[in-house]
Amino acid sequence: MTYVNATDTIAEKLANVLEDNTMLKVLNVDSNLFTAEKVCDLMKATLKNKTLLELRATNQRSTVLGVKFETQICGFLSENTTMLRLGLNFETLEARMKVVEYLQRNTDLLRQMRVNNEGYTPPKFVAPKGTREKLPDKVQNTAWSSDRYALLILSRR
Repeated sequence: MTYVNATDTIAEKLANVLEDNTMLKVLNVDSNLFTAEKVCDLMKATLKNKTLLELRATNQRSTVLGVKFETQICGFLSENTTMLRLGLNFETLEARMKVVEYLQRNTDLLRQMRVNNEGYTPPKFVAPKGTREKLPDKVQNTAWSSDRYALLILSRR
């Protein structure tokens, strides 16, 4: 939902839907007309949503959120243990440092769950049908995706 000139009414409805959604992993609402208050409401909605990993909301109507809203967003992020990336522009250094600290904490929690094998399964990306070409057979059986990419490039030369 980038560059669609969405207003605060859309942001309110999006926040309400986001609270109940259990499938969404990434929400990108860059370059719209949301006020700082509605961006804060979106962040508050992520507290109930345990599946959202990334929220991008830069370049809104008010480019500066303000200290009040920045501290509220930091408070919401401190309670959220699932958010891994946050795309917002913060004016104060304190807010930026807290956000980095909380996101690092969430990444560490995710890593610990994976290492301890506590029932965590990483989210899988499935490309839409018809958008990915079939890899050659010699590449299909390799163990690492970076090897697949390198072999795919080499096989095209």
